[in-house]
Amino acid sequence: MEGRPGYRQALTALRYIANGSASPMETILFILLSLPYRYGGYGLPIPELNGRIDPEKGAERFEGKSFYRGDLLWREAKVVAEYDSDMEHTGPDRIAKDAIRRGDLDLCGYLEVTVTKNQVKNVALLDKVARQIAARIGKKLRYKNTAFRKAQRGLLRVLFASA
Repeated sequence: MEGRPGYRQALTALRYIANGSASPMETILFILLSLPYRYGGYGLPIPELNGRIDPEKGAERFEGKSFYRGDLLWREAKVVAEYDSDMEHTGPDRIAKDAIRRGDLDLCGYLEVTVTKNQVKNVALLDKVARQIAARIGKKLRYKNTAFRKAQRGLLRVLFASA
């Protein structure tokens, strides 16, 4: 479709597409963290979506599991952003499973950053999440200007228009 209207924009958009999201909120978090500043994102490297995490070689199996999946996984930096929905991550049993998971991942050197819907929708809290991940992966964030905030507000409006 080269030469057709929207061709260049489509090529640009392809750079920020990844397979494997398991929920709309994982997709929204992926978009917010990965898009460049000019589009309202934090410009972090594109993570794997629901990437498989196996125990380190020589380590025992994870507690009752042979592997985990990380919602947003920066494998080289050993960082996982895990979206905790209000429905799936409540109650004593689920809270206990989440704690075991965090401990298992920690033993393998992974930092799990838990993210909730409230954090995604609150810019100050989302900034903290982005800074925490960026620090671990070695990326310096430079988003503190009015153009970024304007783009971010627009992006959030679009992303949550139907959510």
